[in-house]
Amino acid sequence: MNTQKYITAREAEECKKVAAAFNELYNQTDILVINSGEHGFVLLKYDNYMTGYFSITTYTNCVDLFDALWSEWVKEQLISLALNTPLIDLDYEEIFASLPEKEKKKILDKKDYFRLKLQQVNIYEDFVTVDNSYDYITLEEKERCKIVADIFYESLAKDDLIICDAGKYGYAMLIYYKPPIGFDGIMMFTDSQKMYNILLQEWYTSRIEELAKAMNMPNLDVDVFYEQLSDKQKAPLIQQRQQFIAKAKKTAYFINTTLQLYK
Repeated sequence: MNTQKYITAREAEECKKVAAAFNELYNQTDILVINSGEHGFVLLKYDNYMTGYFSITTYTNCVDLFDALWSEWVKEQLISLALNTPLIDLDYEEIFASLPEKEKKKILDKKDYFRLKLQQVNIYEDFVTVDNSYDYITLEEKERCKIVADIFYESLAKDDLIICDAGKYGYAMLIYYKPPIGFDGIMMFTDSQKMYNILLQEWYTSRIEELAKAMNMPNLDVDVFYEQLSDKQKAPLIQQRQQFIAKAKKTAYFINTTLQLYK
């Protein structure tokens, strides 16, 4: 496992509280906050069902996370108020400026409400709760994806590939870059077989990269490096892969393990 921590234990606890305080936001919008563990908290914004694209922002302190979620909540309220009115063509600041003072105060007072929720005891869990209407993934596939995630979690985390429960959207593989950027890539899974295939490919590629590093060729393209290996050099990799697949099959009985990787 990667032992580097990008967030302190105290900030992690405070971020959990912040994420839970805004829980109502996740059921009203296509926004989700994921606790990625030692890498911090990730705010995801869903684009659309066809592409499944998310914008990703990583947070390692609770103040920034609170401000970001507060901003998203305000935007949601402004859009709701402007819907089906001429205000919908304005930007957020213009919409707010056009509101009656009573409506402005109602929105701003909500900030104190969220701050108060932070002080409540036992309001948060390790994973933020969203409703159980599995709009993007079936309950059966969600359970199967969890099994697949458990198989690969530790072996991929050392390569800064973090697998997380993404609530109603399924499961996510987050690709960590480095501070201050944080996570800069994401892949969403709603199908356990596809998830297994892709994660197995990532796992095997990581094993090849480890061998390349041991042979002092870390900068060589992984495909080129693999093709240059002799059958004798490939044999331990292939054996390791077969053992991993056999072990995975015992847990993920529903997976088709005939996927062909590097030969």
